[in-house]
Amino acid sequence: MKPAFRPNFLFRCKFGAFGPLAESRARVPGDRWGRSQPAAIGPLLALVAVMASGCGLPEPSGDHRNRLVVSSVTPPRTFNPVVARETSSTAITDQLFIGLTRSDGVTGEVLPHLATDWKSLDGGRAWEFTLRDNLRWSDGEPLSADDVKFTYDRLYLNPDIAASGRDILTVEGETPEVTVLSDTRVRFEFSQPYAPFPRAAALGILPRHVLEDRVDAGTFESEWGVGTDPSSIVVNGPFTLEEYRPGQRVVLQRNPHYFERDEDGAPLPYLERVQFEIVQNLDVQIQKFRLGELDLIAVPAQYYPLLSPERERFDFRLKRVGPATGITFLALNQNTGVNPETGEPFLDPVKAAWFNDVDFRRAVSYAIDREEIIRIVMNGLGIPMWGPLSPSQGPFHHPEVRRYHYDPDRAREILDEAGYVDRIGDGIRQDSDGNPIRFIIVTNAGSDTRVRMAQMVRRDLSDIGLDVGFNQIDFNALVNQLSFTFDWEVVVMGLTGGPDPHFGSNVWVSSGGLHMWHPFQDEPERPWEAEIDQIFVDAVREVDEDRRRELYFHWQELVAEQLPLIFLPNEEMIFAVRNRLENVEPAPLGGSLHNLERIAVRSE
Repeated sequence: MKPAFRPNFLFRCKFGAFGPLAESRARVPGDRWGRSQPAAIGPLLALVAVMASGCGLPEPSGDHRNRLVVSSVTPPRTFNPVVARETSSTAITDQLFIGLTRSDGVTGEVLPHLATDWKSLDGGRAWEFTLRDNLRWSDGEPLSADDVKFTYDRLYLNPDIAASGRDILTVEGETPEVTVLSDTRVRFEFSQPYAPFPRAAALGILPRHVLEDRVDAGTFESEWGVGTDPSSIVVNGPFTLEEYRPGQRVVLQRNPHYFERDEDGAPLPYLERVQFEIVQNLDVQIQKFRLGELDLIAVPAQYYPLLSPERERFDFRLKRVGPATGITFLALNQNTGVNPETGEPFLDPVKAAWFNDVDFRRAVSYAIDREEIIRIVMNGLGIPMWGPLSPSQGPFHHPEVRRYHYDPDRAREILDEAGYVDRIGDGIRQDSDGNPIRFIIVTNAGSDTRVRMAQMVRRDLSDIGLDVGFNQIDFNALVNQLSFTFDWEVVVMGLTGGPDPHFGSNVWVSSGGLHMWHPFQDEPERPWEAEIDQIFVDAVREVDEDRRRELYFHWQELVAEQLPLIFLPNEEMIFAVRNRLENVEPAPLGGSLHNLERIAVRSE
């Protein structure tokens, strides 16, 4: 059996230790609109100079010999897996909390984890799972089916908790009934068939004996935040939280109560510790790797030709694993809602009218030179994306959706026909009421790739007569805007991906919390959103895989036609791995840490 990973199968805001996109801080002066000029090449040249002057690697200390040191560009927001929404948090919580199942990081196959096996009943309306014997929490207390029921009933399905997993457990507005059959057997019953539920059962299980009173008191959502004493966080995964130094590092240590063993009976994980160093500048991150201070990093394509000649000299290898499974996109805020606290619209209604016009969105898509982004930002190591699934996501990927190849003349023609024209000769288009088409693109300041993409998109849109500003802000602040305050105009952002489209339902279903162009709708506001809602309902009930594929193909066609998100190129995933590490098997689905339990330091 191949090593497997606990997937981020929910689509999440993508920005963590091993997202496939480059991440670095690259602030440059802006004008009165917050517009930044193209990033200078100085940092890149500085990196070349540092690399040329290196003298070799320091010898790892004794404490470092059985420790893996990786990097994260953004600190975690929480250690609570139920409310975590961004990969800067889930990169940590995925190692602390595991579920009934897991997915193979290479093939995507659903495999046992806390459960040894499962079976479907009543045509997929019910699923029974059998847990392993003698499971333990990290404090030594037994883990049983009661913990499973508590986790689902009181946490993921609790309407008073903003659980990121609730969307994928909801079918036509109804959630499952969870029944404990014995200490090691639990049943989930749905009103409709739920074909992919075994994959959903990878949601992390949490300890009832620690958290039940906190749920009763209504304090659960604030529990296990980043200020929590690490020793108080009780987990079931391969690692426990040993230390968090804000803005510096997160340290995990081996969980002695973790159940899994290798083929020879040796306990897993092999590593004693895993250390996530928070390094918010990509140039510094790469320098730290080259000097031996980091063991494993994601390499942006733009740096590949610089690092490749240095492999032998500095004792590392490069692994190219194909296009990322996630997506990067330009989103235009289509939220027509009103803030219930202030009575004011979340977004200026004038701009909401532009962004809700599909012709406007299509013109924007035609104006973007994706091949130039691939050439300049990705050093040619990328692919254009036209739909919501990457080719790396397997058989559900639709290869023939509508495409918007670079055609600025077509973009201008569409805008002219839709009534967005330059009425006063100042080079800026206005709408039919004379409002200048002016908005700001925002992205997170820690991602060099997204910053550079956004700058190129801004340039392309300016070329067709739109007055576009640009700003970059802290990632966690940006997540707050997207998820809670909704006070943004246009964003360049990324989402993680997984092997089954259903687990992106929190993005694509109109009531979803990450339906970011207009989240939490009581009823779908647009006909095509209602159609997509129904597709996700039908597909989750469909046990025939060919029919499920047809349904998801139609969803991708609708998305490509309506462009709720305008897709930007996907970069090839490349990892630099210290040669002293064994069993590192990066893959598009699982990333570089999907088999972290089995990663080991080579014995000398």
